[in-house]
Amino acid sequence: MNVVLADSHPIVRCGLKAMLAMAGGINVVADVDSGDAANTAIAQHRPDVLVIEVGELPAVQSVKDTAVIVFTTRDDEHAIRSAIKAGVRGYILKTADDTDIVRAIRSVAAGELIFGRPVAARLAGVFQPIEQPFATLTSRQRQVADLVAGGLGNNAIATRLGLTPKTVRNHISQILTTLGLPTRAELRRVAS
Repeated sequence: MNVVLADSHPIVRCGLKAMLAMAGGINVVADVDSGDAANTAIAQHRPDVLVIEVGELPAVQSVKDTAVIVFTTRDDEHAIRSAIKAGVRGYILKTADDTDIVRAIRSVAAGELIFGRPVAARLAGVFQPIEQPFATLTSRQRQVADLVAGGLGNNAIATRLGLTPKTVRNHISQILTTLGLPTRAELRRVAS
C-alpha cells in the first residue's frame, strides 16, 4: 500500500515514516509539508492513502481514488465535523499508539471508516443530546412534538389527538422546557 504523509512538522512526518516502515506492507511514497504539496504528491504517486494534519485539509483538492485519514492533535467538534464533511475516511489523534495508527491506515485503505477512540466518543456525544431529551418526553408529548414537526397548528393537533387547544399549548410549553428549546420553530426543526 502506498501512502503520502502531509504535516507541517518534519518530526511528525519522520516519526510516522519510520513507524510505517517497521509495520511492513506500507510504503511512504512522499512526505510533504502542506496540503498544496500533497496535491502534487497525489497527482504524481496516486497513493492508496493520504495521512494529513486537519489544518492542511482545506488545501487538498480532488482525491477520489485516495482514502484520506486525518492525523491531528485537534479533537474539537468543529474540526471533526469539518473533516467528515470534506469526505475523510478516518480521523485519529496524534496521541494514538503505533498499533492504532497502523490499523487505522490499513482500515481506510480497505475502504472502512475509522475514528480513534477519543474521536468516536466525541462523535457519540454529538448525537446524544438530541436523542436523550426526546426519550424523557411522555408518549403524548412525543405525539405532539411529531405533529408540530409536521407543521400542524395547535387547533389541528387538538382535533387530531382529541385534546383542547389549551392542553396542546401546555404540552408544547412543557416540551420546550424539557428540551431546552426557545421556540416552537426550533422544536419543529429539531423534531423533523
